[in-house]
Parts: sequence; C-alpha cells; structure tokens
Amino acid sequence: SGAAAQKVWGRGPNDVWAITYQKILHWDGATWSENDRGHYTLRALSGSATEVWVVADPNNAVVYR
Repeated sequence: SGAAAQKVWGRGPNDVWAITYQKILHWDGATWSENDRGHYTLRALSGSATEVWVVADPNNAVVYR
C-alpha cells in the first residue's frame, strides 16, 4: 500500500494484522492483503485467538474472524 503501518498486532508469524489510517492489512506468512476502509480513520487494533478488532472514527468497529 505504500503507507506506514500505524498499529500492528499478530497471533503468530503467519497471522499478522496492521492498520494505516485508512487500510487494514493482513500478512498470511506469504503475502499482504489489504482492505481499504475509505472514509473511516482507523485508530486502534487488537485481537484474540479467534477475532481481530479495528476501531475507527466516526464511531465504528470492524471485527474479522
């Protein structure tokens, strides 16, 4: 994507998540994939063994399983 990651979180070397201000990035151990969140500004990133949470402005949360 070319933009620097603002936050990074991972379960292991083959499951790493990162956010820029408008993109959610996922590393599967071989390649990065990205999801452009458009008009949302991404603020926080966290997760558990089964979910990944991204908090965005204005007042939005995204959950990935």
